Formats: sequence, structure tokens, C-alpha cells
Amino acid sequence: MSALPDSVASRDAPQLDHDELYQVVDCPFCAEAAHTPETGALCDGHHHGVPEPYRSLTFQIVRCAGCQLLYQRKRLRPEHLAIFYDDEDYFCYQSFDERGAIIRFLGRLTARGVIRTIDKLRNPDCDRFLDFGCGNGSWLELFRSCGASWPMVGAELTEGNIEHIRGLGFEGVVCDDSNVDEFFEPSSLGVIHMHHVIEHVPSPIDLLRKLERLLVPGGIIVGQTPNADCLERRLFADAWTQWHLPQHLVIFEEPTLRRHAEAAKLEVVTVHGSPSSATQWSASFLKARANRAGRIYRWTNEPLHGPLTLLAAPISVLQSKLHRTSHMDFVLRKPYA
Repeated sequence: MSALPDSVASRDAPQLDHDELYQVVDCPFCAEAAHTPETGALCDGHHHGVPEPYRSLTFQIVRCAGCQLLYQRKRLRPEHLAIFYDDEDYFCYQSFDERGAIIRFLGRLTARGVIRTIDKLRNPDCDRFLDFGCGNGSWLELFRSCGASWPMVGAELTEGNIEHIRGLGFEGVVCDDSNVDEFFEPSSLGVIHMHHVIEHVPSPIDLLRKLERLLVPGGIIVGQTPNADCLERRLFADAWTQWHLPQHLVIFEEPTLRRHAEAAKLEVVTVHGSPSSATQWSASFLKARANRAGRIYRWTNEPLHGPLTLLAAPISVLQSKLHRTSHMDFVLRKPYA
């Protein structure tokens, strides 16, 4: 997750061999080089408008032989990965209004639950709220519409998104995991919200250590991230949509997420499965079906995505009780002393 350079934002693809686009990294948590493949070689499958050579690239998730973290070992260099975060094309930047009535309704239910969690667990002496990786401000809007009264600021890596959230009346800063600590004072934030962000950064442990320093004692990080230890991943294999390559650089399971939190000196308040994983039952089924038919898969623009998500909701609610869903909700706290 890094800022878009002008040469890439122009969408003019460089004339490079595929090997020049990649870098190879050891495990970003324990630096172990030994690994085993966890997926096949996967195409992007989501960004159908990107130019060559990007459109035909493949990516793979491996498992670290040391700490068991799942990560992209051979990954795009940051300046080339940035093309997959285009403001106009990246579906994760869609507002809830653009995703249809069903997803918008489920989003509001989720937002109310997050607000209750934050009000229950945050340090009452500091309510300043940072939505790190805020996209186009959809969650900020949802929280405000559901009654959140905290002073909220959004951080995102593209100027276009930040201009948009400023237009909505929120404070916004253009930053990423490499420099977020240059925009906020130590011990100045009460809550940091990260909805599907930590899996996008090159070194989650470095990011968590920076965020720990920005939190007041008793401050919390509230987030959600994919969980590879789930039934959907086993059923749909490489069609599981939470692989989401090349953007997802790390995919967690509960033990590896806990190790990261503890290494960053953060208390694990809770980690549990999320009913929002109904979206992944729907999306993964539709992606597998598109793959079999040899046609383009269009993610949230698939006409059946909303209805199938609604049908899968009871399954995900039950499944979440077993802590084994496509999404993990987590709350991490900076100790008071």
C-alpha cells in the first residue's frame, strides 16, 4: 500500500519484461526464506481494464516454513502494484450506495455493531478516530449516519479519495503505512479503524508497531481482515475471492494475527468470525462459476451478488460462532501501563 506515482497513475504501461516488474521477499514477519506453495499461479481476475503487461501477470500465496504466515513471496514492486489501486476502477473504493440496497443494508447493520464495540472498549478520555485506509469514505459516512459523534479523520493513499472525503466534511490525509506516523503525534489517537487494510501492507508488523505508538494508553485498533482458515477457502480453493491478488500481500489466520499483535505490544481483546463473510460465499461461488464458463468475473457488479449474499447470511451467522469465516473481526488494545 503506497502512494501512486505519476508515471503509473497515467496508466501508460512501461515496456518491461515480466521479471522486471517483480521483487522477491522473505517472510515479512520472521524473515524465513523457506516456504511451501499455498495456491496455484493466479491471475488478477478483477481489474479487467489494466494494460499489458499487467493483465497477464500471475501471483501466488506461499506459507512460511517458520511462522506459518501466508504471504506473496514474488510480488509486484510498489510502483507497479500501484496501478491496481486506481481511484476509478478499484471495486473496493465503491460506495455502499453503488453496491445495491442489500449490501447497503448489511453495511449499516455492521456499522452499528462497530460503533457499539468502540463505545464499549475505547479509552473514554480520547475519542479521536482514524479510519486508516478509508477508501472513498464509505465507512466514515456510515458511522456518521448511524450516530457516531467522534472527531473522525480518514487516511488513504490516493489524493482523489481524500479530496472526496473532504468534500463529505471529514478531515483527510494522504498517507500510507510507510509514513502514517509523520501525520499524527504519538499518543494522539483513541481509535484506529482498519477495514480490510492490514493484508494490503508489505510489513503488517511494522505498521502495527507504528500504530501502537500513535494510540493513547487504552486506545484500540478495530479491524477486519480475511481468514484463510475457513470453510469457504477449502470449498472454493483458488477461486476463494479473499486471495485477492495482487493487492493482498499477507493473508492471516487467527494464530498469525495474534503473533503480530503480541509482537507489536498490543493486547488481543477479541478475534472472532464475522457474519459479513456472507459476501464471500456469494462472491466465491460466482467467481468459480465464471471461471468454469470462461467468462470475466465482475465482483460486486455480478447481478446475483446481493441476493446470494442475503441467502448466505444465515450460514455466516452460524459459522461465525465457530470462529471460522472468511473474515475475522479483531480488536487490539494498547495497554494502559
